[in-house]
Amino acid sequence: LSEVYFKTGQTKQGYDEFNVAARDLREAKRYDELIRMYEKVIASDEGNLDNYRNMADVCIEKGDLEKSEKAIRYLLKVNSNDTEAAELLV
Repeated sequence: LSEVYFKTGQTKQGYDEFNVAARDLREAKRYDELIRMYEKVIASDEGNLDNYRNMADVCIEKGDLEKSEKAIRYLLKVNSNDTEAAELLV
């Protein structure tokens, strides 16, 4: 449902639905599905840096450090002073 909202420009409603689904998937440790969701939402809203940060966190939980590092490096590329992102690399 969140994809429909995003595609029709209803970003707030899209994020409301997305956040519910993301929470449920994270609690169920269904990381692969959640990462795919983050990849889709990032593709449709590249400017929302929270999506990159959240995806990095999920990838760390899953143990996918390569994907996590990619998201973190993007955050640092956009804002080299992002100490929160820099701490995730440690």
